[in-house]
Amino acid sequence: MILIGLALILASEFYLALDLITLARGWYEITLLHNLLVAAHRLGMPYPEWQALGFWLSPFLMGIILLVYGSTTDARRMRR
Repeated sequence: MILIGLALILASEFYLALDLITLARGWYEITLLHNLLVAAHRLGMPYPEWQALGFWLSPFLMGIILLVYGSTTDARRMRR
């Protein structure tokens, strides 16, 4: 649990840094944040509902998605 908590804190800081970078540069299509939004949309979460829930303002939820997305991509790489 402690490691998960630390990972969420680090992921939330990483998310905030990514958000600032994307706002500064305007490179939404090539950031990890954009890829995560696309992945979640493919899992069935429509983008307008994310905005309605205030998902953009929740770095901890983004931290959870970073952990899940990272573990699934690692699992896919291991299968190949």
